[in-house]
Amino acid sequence: MEMVRSLQADVAWSVTSLEVDLEEPFAQANVEAQFLDFQSVDAMSEEILSIGERYDRDEEAAALVAGFDKRIEELKDKRQGEDAPSVLILMGVPGSYLVATEHSYIGDLVRLAGGENVVQGENEAEYLASNTEYLQQANPDIILRAAHGMPQEVVEMFDEEFQTNDIWKHFHAVTTNRVYDLEETLFGTTGNIAVVEAIDELERMLYPEGEVQ
Repeated sequence: MEMVRSLQADVAWSVTSLEVDLEEPFAQANVEAQFLDFQSVDAMSEEILSIGERYDRDEEAAALVAGFDKRIEELKDKRQGEDAPSVLILMGVPGSYLVATEHSYIGDLVRLAGGENVVQGENEAEYLASNTEYLQQANPDIILRAAHGMPQEVVEMFDEEFQTNDIWKHFHAVTTNRVYDLEETLFGTTGNIAVVEAIDELERMLYPEGEVQ
């Protein structure tokens, strides 16, 4: 925080998911902080437009958001009338993992890409504790594994879990080889401007070319 203060910025930006942890330290350091909502593409788009207005970059902000909207609409039109594949999203950190709901950023991307999350969060919870027996009953078409913090270590943890926990071999997604590891730079816990790239990647996973839906 001393390093942040030494920069003498007019304002420090962070995200709303870290507000509980950072609001008091910023206040104690006498640093003005603003927390941006990047928990969904719509919320992030609103923040981008607001930033554009604040810094006289309205056209640039509008063009960026328009690019998101265009790709989302293209995919929506392309997949209209198709059955949405069911998707389980696992969010891993070193030593453990949670299940991501539709209220998480990755869950929002999956929804926009045409997938149906098998886990619906209550009270806008972004992540829930894992219950493998319940998840197996949901029997998702696709399993997405997201790594946060130390990606290589988390992928190794996931590999060991899937190899040693017998229940995973009964998942439809496992038997059909539709388990995918997500690249952290595209699929973080909060949004980033690589929306189009992330949706393109998800489309390849959710709707492989030539597969009958």
